[in-house]
Amino acid sequence: MITAKKSKAWIVLIVLGVFFLLLGILVGDEALGVMMVLAIVCLVIGLIVMAVSSKNYKKKSAWIAEANADGTIDRINNSISNGSATYFKSLKLALTSTELVENSNTPFIIKYEDIANVYRSNIREGKYDYTYQYIRIDLKNGQTVYVATVTRARVPAEFGNAIGTIKSHLNAEGGF
Repeated sequence: MITAKKSKAWIVLIVLGVFFLLLGILVGDEALGVMMVLAIVCLVIGLIVMAVSSKNYKKKSAWIAEANADGTIDRINNSISNGSATYFKSLKLALTSTELVENSNTPFIIKYEDIANVYRSNIREGKYDYTYQYIRIDLKNGQTVYVATVTRARVPAEFGNAIGTIKSHLNAEGGF
């Protein structure tokens, strides 16, 4: 489903910071300095994660509201829930009969009719990437879009299925 979600990771970091603070107080003088440093680090990182996740949530919520002005997001979510669209949760990618939807922190929608080519790639913006693989989408207007970023060490089975599904939709649209 295409929704905006707030991250809860900051809560874990704040709780961990409080835990280290209390542990430092209980243990005594010899560990107090180390525990205080760990507590401060966890609290600061927790606050940073909270701020970033809030910003991403607001940005994605605004995009969803804008894209749903004509009912597009509702139509896509209905397609996913009734099974007529394919949703690859680990890739954050939804494929309807007419478009591809990237459901990341910066989501977007691409119509199949705008796609010239799609393939697996380890090269991003002219540089070989040793860590990640992408589904590279070349658009008919000359732009390149990268979706479904995964680590090369753990490429899910969905990755190849997503490329095949996109290609089958392109063939149905008269592409390739």
